[in-house]
Amino acid sequence: MKHGCRSLITSRLSAGLVFVLLSGVSLFYIARPVVAAEPFTYENLVSLVQSHSITSIETLLPLLSEELRANYTLLYRSRSLQGASPLVPRTVLFGNDASLTCAFSGSPEMDGGSELECIQFRIQERAFDFRQIEFPSRTNGLTTAQFSERGRTADGKVSCLGCHGGADPRPNWDAYPKWPGVYGSADDSLTPEEQKNYAAFTASRAAHPRYRHLIQGSETLAPYGGRGILRDRPNLRFTEATTRMNALRAARLIGNYLPKDLAYGFAVTSLGCSFSAAQTARLNASGKHWREDISLPRLYERLGMRSGPLTTRIFDDPAGKSPPPQNDFEHLAGYGSFTKASAVAVLEGAAEGDAVLTEALAGLQSLPRYAEDEGKFFRGLDSTFVPDPYFFAAVYSSNLKRLCPRVTERFVTEFSSGVTTTRAIRLLRPSLY
Repeated sequence: MKHGCRSLITSRLSAGLVFVLLSGVSLFYIARPVVAAEPFTYENLVSLVQSHSITSIETLLPLLSEELRANYTLLYRSRSLQGASPLVPRTVLFGNDASLTCAFSGSPEMDGGSELECIQFRIQERAFDFRQIEFPSRTNGLTTAQFSERGRTADGKVSCLGCHGGADPRPNWDAYPKWPGVYGSADDSLTPEEQKNYAAFTASRAAHPRYRHLIQGSETLAPYGGRGILRDRPNLRFTEATTRMNALRAARLIGNYLPKDLAYGFAVTSLGCSFSAAQTARLNASGKHWREDISLPRLYERLGMRSGPLTTRIFDDPAGKSPPPQNDFEHLAGYGSFTKASAVAVLEGAAEGDAVLTEALAGLQSLPRYAEDEGKFFRGLDSTFVPDPYFFAAVYSSNLKRLCPRVTERFVTEFSSGVTTTRAIRLLRPSLY
């Protein structure tokens, strides 16, 4: 929920139909199956607040699950409606996979101090749902908790959409490995200034009416450290999860607004697949400008999208930003990247009826980087959201060997079929972006 374009958060599961058929443009992706275990959703949170007549964040926090309270990061500079400072940071709870993310300020006296900002990722819609719960305070005149409509503050006065990418919003969160304004901003390690402030913060945390309910390890710098232990890397975990969910959102947009051959072209270019000599000859024989047509700038132009609304990266941070990638639409997640996860999500949707591509996708290797228990985090993201080919890991080359031969062949077949790809493409309405 943002105003003045300062912000952050994320989310997941729920019920519902696959996201709309728009103006005759056919979707060719299919929804991922809902996992059997029921997650804690925003609707469960609302029921919890209502059934216990909760009237404050302080009362709510101890009733939340350990999973939610043990997975969090802290912001000492906020770009949201909620205030933050080094000694009274904004807390972002995100659980095991960030499908439900909720954030709160450290004091009822701060800006947004009586409000809980949440984002639920609706996996069946492949969309982020922004919500707010406002609790009674001495200034708002409420006697019970008030719940917002989708994409607005609880009082209905402020829309979340202006600072979260328009009518198809997404979280605001910077790319790996720099997260300005967040503790552990340098690859999940505390800078010298952050260490000093964090020590002062932790000294009083145990007695704090809100922070004392957070679950933290015994190490002085926990939950940060960046020591190669995944539990010490909350910003990396949050970035990886957020990127997977946003990749599903991007795949929905690509499936809605690009013809099928160019959707395959997006996957070819994003993954870095190469064409064989025979495939190149077939493409050249088509008489079309195929190299230009599948360049990422051209594909994004056809989508009618700017980079800001598509990725979650924050471009207007006055304190600095992550080093710019080779293209503005890239967003590094850690071991993977936004464009490559999006490519796999596009292929999952296109694989219906294609046994070879389905088998290739099923055989993608997960990240072997961490110990068995910690490795479950990445395998969980792979199965719940979308598999990542892990561009920055050794398994990437073997994953490409599985995918590229079939993906390039499907693109060449579709592109060379005689159906023109230069037909008018329905662009996203300017009002959205």
